[in-house]
Amino acid sequence: MKTYKSLKVPSDMKKYLQLPEELPQRVKDLARQLTGIYDSPFEKAMAIQTYLRQFSYDLNVPAAPSNRDFTDYFLFDLKKGYCTYYASAMTVMLRSIGIPARYVTGFVYQSTGDENIKEDYKPVTNASAHAWVEAYFPGYGWINFEPTPFYLPLYFEASYSSSNSPWMVGPNGMTDWYMNIYANNSVTPSTSVIDNNSEHNVKDNKTDIAANKKDFARLKSKSEYNGKTNLKAMYIFIFLFFILIVSIVSSIIIKKKKLIAHMDPRERAIWQFEGILHALAKKGFVKRTGETVLEFADRVSKHLEYEINFRDVASAFNRIRYAKDLRAGDIEIVHKFYCMVKK
Repeated sequence: MKTYKSLKVPSDMKKYLQLPEELPQRVKDLARQLTGIYDSPFEKAMAIQTYLRQFSYDLNVPAAPSNRDFTDYFLFDLKKGYCTYYASAMTVMLRSIGIPARYVTGFVYQSTGDENIKEDYKPVTNASAHAWVEAYFPGYGWINFEPTPFYLPLYFEASYSSSNSPWMVGPNGMTDWYMNIYANNSVTPSTSVIDNNSEHNVKDNKTDIAANKKDFARLKSKSEYNGKTNLKAMYIFIFLFFILIVSIVSSIIIKKKKLIAHMDPRERAIWQFEGILHALAKKGFVKRTGETVLEFADRVSKHLEYEINFRDVASAFNRIRYAKDLRAGDIEIVHKFYCMVKK
């Protein structure tokens, strides 16, 4: 295996830069071609993700020939596939330009509105299985990326939302951890047996009745005590679990703000435009596969009721993304529109 160094990463991250020796050179060349104009590792990762999301989503694709590299065959011949193809390709491309990356599998819960949901349990089947990518940025940790076009981009808000984030229902995520604790601490009722052959036999019915009343009272008192104790323990557990969730969410928000604060204006505007596309998709305006940003803007602008014309925002984004020089107000118009659609 060979590693390609670019970022200054911890030694334990070097394994996430490994590539097969036989990886075709044109795969590496494509990754460098897509990212060469960008300076920040985050923007390079976004460029690769954007490129892959222009391919087609298809579950019925042929297997790679035995004499072909899987990633090379996907990028230069197929140009379509499902999550396994996209996550594998992005992982390889990121590593080839020196960004530590790993292929992640789990489950993504996307409600259709038809499920029979009871007691806050949501059905997760094999149909919800998914693969995506995590890239490592020194100082920020692992960040999710979604290269598969069929799925909405994860970015920061979607990938860390407590309601629909993949790690919440992943095979080793918070849900499994919680269920394991709950199972191992469940209360098992005990059975008390009264020995009718005790050496201290009662003399008459009155004594039997009195003894049984005492036994019953003692068992009842013990049961009530255990019930109160278990209820108290449950409340404590729920409280601690709530504190844990709040701590995790707070940590994620701080990490997100820290990352955004260190972006240069262009990088922040590109991230905000991706957030605009995500917000519009939630409102029913989804960018089609192969559709350019301007084509998408021309199609949906007349249906949007905002003070700023989305066509102007899309034009500003194209200049921010591709032009050397910007017009006055390009970055500001993207920021203002981003704030509007996020309300």
